[in-house]
Amino acid sequence: MMNLGFAGVSFQVSCDDDLSARLRSIFPATGNAPEPTESPPLPSTDATVEIHAERVGSSYRFLLDGQLEAEDLSPGETAALVEYRIIRETALRTETHLALHGAAVARDGAMLLLGPGGSGKSGLCCELVQRGWSYLSDELALVNLESGKVSPFQRAILLKPNRIFRPPPQRPTIDDGRRYLHWDSLRPASAGMETALSRVVLCSYSRENGGERVVKLAPSEAIHEVAALCFNYHRLGATRIWKALTALLSRISVVAMHDADAGVGRCS
Repeated sequence: MMNLGFAGVSFQVSCDDDLSARLRSIFPATGNAPEPTESPPLPSTDATVEIHAERVGSSYRFLLDGQLEAEDLSPGETAALVEYRIIRETALRTETHLALHGAAVARDGAMLLLGPGGSGKSGLCCELVQRGWSYLSDELALVNLESGKVSPFQRAILLKPNRIFRPPPQRPTIDDGRRYLHWDSLRPASAGMETALSRVVLCSYSRENGGERVVKLAPSEAIHEVAALCFNYHRLGATRIWKALTALLSRISVVAMHDADAGVGRCS
């Protein structure tokens, strides 16, 4: 049994040793996030997710909260599905955090790198960690509604196969063509802790801007764009989301970046 918890959502993952090793590669232990253990299960709450990956011969069956979702899965497919469900269920079930589509890094405050898939968030995150920023999250950025701080969600960084970023040669991969790397392979001891939000970058923003690669947004426009990237909008409700974003974004810088690769220097 592996027990994990993010943003008030608990996961109880039942799997064999082989799959457990794969999951530990995706969700490595850090000083800021407890290592998945074989300790007694976490207390059951409305935000507890039960994941069961059962080996049947050479393949796996996948159950979520007791319901069969998939079967005849390879080990790599099963690990990817567990990872997907941990991210998705954290994003959809948390009531203590804004769950935003993006990465997060920190240096003199936390910076969110938000945008749709393929906009360069993960690659920009890697470049910034190499340049001295601390790593907080990739794919899912969590902002505490009470404190306004960005909480770590430290999953191994996943890069798309066509990503321009060239990782260190010692970076490990898992399998199935999925390119993961641990943040410490970018820069040793680079894991960050919960940090106050200081700025937001919207990657691959499409508004016409006269050729500018980086454009500062007015608070009203920033709130609208960030709200569109909130996974748990319906869970928290429009009123709570807009109040939280108004409080957060009215006091920090929010910029739109058309070219994440070219914008590394502007961020760092």
